[in-house]
Amino acid sequence: MLKYYYLILILLSPVTLANPVHDQPEKTIAQVIELLVEHGFHDISKVEFDYDDNRYEIKARNANNEKVEIELTTTGQFISVEED
Repeated sequence: MLKYYYLILILLSPVTLANPVHDQPEKTIAQVIELLVEHGFHDISKVEFDYDDNRYEIKARNANNEKVEIELTTTGQFISVEED
């Protein structure tokens, strides 16, 4: 009976999970792609959300057809655009 009591205490106690739940970004990937196209980017080959840095990382081509790496905030503001 006592072992069940301990099991219940363990299950009800706050536990830090190995994979904590992250806040979702304000813009979806589809919205990010839409924003990039509006700004003249094309051939978007990678859109990834970096949970550690809380930003989007994108690989695409700019209006001059140059490969670029783009970083955006979760709200869609440009952090950087660098040639790849």
